[in-house]
Amino acid sequence: MSGPVKLCVALALIVPPTAAPAFGPDGHLIVGYVADEHLCTGTRGAIKPLMGSYSLGETGAWADQLRSDPEWDQAKPWHYLNIGDRQSIANRRRAPQGDVLTAIDNFYRQLQDESLDSQTRAEALRFVAHFVADVHQPLHVGRPQDQGGNRISVRVGDDSTNLHVLWDSYLILQEGLEPLDYAQKIGPLADGHVEAWQASKPLTWAVESQQLRPKVYAYGQPDKDGSLRLTSSYVAASQDIIERRLVQAGVRLAGLLNAIYCDAPPAKFGAGG
Repeated sequence: MSGPVKLCVALALIVPPTAAPAFGPDGHLIVGYVADEHLCTGTRGAIKPLMGSYSLGETGAWADQLRSDPEWDQAKPWHYLNIGDRQSIANRRRAPQGDVLTAIDNFYRQLQDESLDSQTRAEALRFVAHFVADVHQPLHVGRPQDQGGNRISVRVGDDSTNLHVLWDSYLILQEGLEPLDYAQKIGPLADGHVEAWQASKPLTWAVESQQLRPKVYAYGQPDKDGSLRLTSSYVAASQDIIERRLVQAGVRLAGLLNAIYCDAPPAKFGAGG
C-alpha cells in the first residue's frame, strides 16, 4: 500500500464522516499536488527538510490526525469560522479560542521565523498547508445555526450524508479519480488566474467562501417523506465549485510559501483580519 493511500485510510478511521472537521484526506492531497506545480525552486529546497519523507499534500493532511489526541483539543476551532450570512468577517468578534483565519496568520508567522527550531517550523508548515485548504471549503466559513452544514442531512441517490461531508469529501470522491489524477485534471482551471489569486489575502479567501452560500444552500425543498434529495444538477454545479476552490487553495498555498522562500524578502502576509 502506497504512502498516500495508507495516510488516507488512517485518517478515514480517525475522522468519522458525520463530524468531518476539514477537507477529506483526498482534498488535502489534491491541494498539495496543485501547490507543488506552482512552487519555485527555492521553496522546494527550503520545505523539503520540514516535510521529511512526506509530500506537501500529506503534510497538509496531518492536522486531522490531531482530532483523536486530547493534548490538541485546542486545535479543533482552528479548522473553521462560523459567521452569519450578513456579518462582516473583517469586523467579526474574534473567538478567544481562535478560528481558521487566526490560525493561518499565527502559523504563517511561525513558518517565517527562522529563530524558531525546525520542529516548530515543520509543525507550522503542516498547519498552514491544512488551513489554507480548509478556508476554501465553503462550509468551513459556515452558518453557526447548522454548524457549517453538519446538521443538514441530505441524500444523493441511495447515499445518506450531511451537507458538510458532501462538500468535504463526497463530491470529490464521486469523481472516482486518484488525488494526483484529480489535481492534473483541474490544474488548468488556474490558467490566467495565478497572479491575481496569489495577490489576495486569507481574509479574501474566507469572504469568497461566505459569498458562495447562495449556491451551497440551493438544494431545494425536502420530499414528502422529509428527505432532502439532491438533484444531479445541484451535485454537478457543486462539483464545479469545489474543483475551482481546490485549485485556488493550491495556487494560493504555493504563493504563501514562495513569498517566504523564493529569491525575495519574506512577505508580510498575515490573514488580513
